Amino acid sequence: MELIAQLQGALSTCSQLLEDLKDGRIDAGSFRSRSFRAGLVLRDEEAWMWDFASGWHCYDGVGLRQMDLSAEGRSDAGRGRAEGREEQS
Repeated sequence: MELIAQLQGALSTCSQLLEDLKDGRIDAGSFRSRSFRAGLVLRDEEAWMWDFASGWHCYDGVGLRQMDLSAEGRSDAGRGRAEGREEQS
């Protein structure tokens, strides 16, 4: 599965969990546990993690970087990283 599709799916699940919390369908403990699992995307040799306050972060075994994946803010390096992984798979 393409990385961007995986990240979009994770974000969709996290957004639904936030709505469930706001509407009282789940409690805070369930939200924390389930949103952590939903917002963690393991791929090749990277771990992508969603944080509601600061967005996507990528850990590659050496360092943790905040990634701007918005259409207008996507840098060539960020775009190449996400798309480059797909081309190598």
